Amino acid sequence: MFENVSPADVKLSNITIPLKWVKIDPAKYKSDCWKYRVFCLLRSGTQVIDSKDLVPINMLSDNITFPDTFILKDLSPDFVIDIELYYACIDENGKKKNKKTESSESNL
Repeated sequence: MFENVSPADVKLSNITIPLKWVKIDPAKYKSDCWKYRVFCLLRSGTQVIDSKDLVPINMLSDNITFPDTFILKDLSPDFVIDIELYYACIDENGKKKNKKTESSESNL
């Protein structure tokens, strides 16, 4: 189907991902984890690129934006890019509260 097609580079920047939180009443919420630090990982074939900074969000955030520019090189015409988010709860001093970092994955 893709005969005589050259590989291409794909550049993604300012990736914004909408967030969906479970509706809660902050006065009744018992958890002490309201703030998070998130980083983004992009995978395509054998290429893996991560965001340079940890982006802060809290449970009132509607979306998260990664200001980085990601360049994936020599992709075939039928490429797939997996976007993974990794996050950890942080305390008021900016330190990680739990030992485990969670992840979520999406395909582009």
